[in-house]
Amino acid sequence: MHSINERIRSRYQALTSGQKAVAALALKEPQQLAIHTAKEIGAATGTSEATVIRFCSAIGYAGYSALQDAVRKSLLAAKRTDHTLRSIAELPQSTDQRQLPLQIAKQDAGYMELTAKELDHESLSRAVELIGAAAQIVVVGLRAAYAPAHWLAYSLNVLRGNTTLYRGEMEDAYALISQMNESTLVIALSFPRYTSETVHFVEAARRMKAHVLAITDNELSPIGRHADALLKVVAPPPVTLSGITVVFSLLHMLIGSLIARDGERVQRRIDDYEAAGQHFYSFYKEPE
Repeated sequence: MHSINERIRSRYQALTSGQKAVAALALKEPQQLAIHTAKEIGAATGTSEATVIRFCSAIGYAGYSALQDAVRKSLLAAKRTDHTLRSIAELPQSTDQRQLPLQIAKQDAGYMELTAKELDHESLSRAVELIGAAAQIVVVGLRAAYAPAHWLAYSLNVLRGNTTLYRGEMEDAYALISQMNESTLVIALSFPRYTSETVHFVEAARRMKAHVLAITDNELSPIGRHADALLKVVAPPPVTLSGITVVFSLLHMLIGSLIARDGERVQRRIDDYEAAGQHFYSFYKEPE
């Protein structure tokens, strides 16, 4: 469903209310489109067969049959290991406490693999391009999303050195946003329950013509609708608790892609960063 979901996300704002209802069904229950007619999908979404067909055209398909073919191929290609993908709260109460860490590790590994499988590679390439082209990068992630946002900002500063972490109320948001332009990239991390301040920050950045990379759980999340590129985390709720390992795994995929793209430049930057750090930080050494 990679390309289908990305088509829906990138065109969502231009859809009519009826087409948005069809889009929501396509994202949440794609198997319904695979087995039902356009007329039946229209009835299921409270719209009409004509609306469903216009939806297909709006997201770039020649007709309903073309959309169905794409959905079926995506569903056949998806190999999910659902038996490992249970939230911690759903693990059997009788689980041997000595086995619980292994069960949790298996769950994390399953969701990390699923996130990697469902990663839209065009979106990942676009994300890397946006980071590479940005003169200024601002990372925003508040409340439970602050920890991964902090790690990402730190990593980008090691690799590139042009990144600011927005810390919320302690920052002057207006001063930061007023300096944004077409060469600015905002990387926003947001998961349920979505923080209003993050959404408003992204909306303000878009008004200043800044680009947006969204890292979130759903193509139609509040920040996903405003993004130039989106990287999706597939994890159990609450994402910032049960799925935090998966969030960091996705960020590591992004950082790894940046390093692979420009390895020599990155290595020089890391060497310079380490050399500069020696003047400011005293690191522990074993006594001789």
